[in-house]
Amino acid sequence: MVSSTDAYWTPLYARHFLGEGHEVRVFSMTPEPLRDEHVDVVHLCGDRPPRVPAAAWFLAQVPRLRRLLRAFSPDVVFATYMSSNGTA
Repeated sequence: MVSSTDAYWTPLYARHFLGEGHEVRVFSMTPEPLRDEHVDVVHLCGDRPPRVPAAAWFLAQVPRLRRLLRAFSPDVVFATYMSSNGTA
């Protein structure tokens, strides 16, 4: 799952998928901890430097996200608000 750990829906979706028997890993572009200790979280980056625009910061993380997803090799990737995750 690709979603910000500070979004209120992230732990809700993660718990739902866990309850359905899926292996869940959250890839987050925000440094905040997830409010669910049963979910594996991968933080892609730390705090964005103040002088770096959000869109540039998030887009710079995409190659690392792709490598991590390829290594995890999920059947499905659920990405919430990926169309605007810092780029809109």
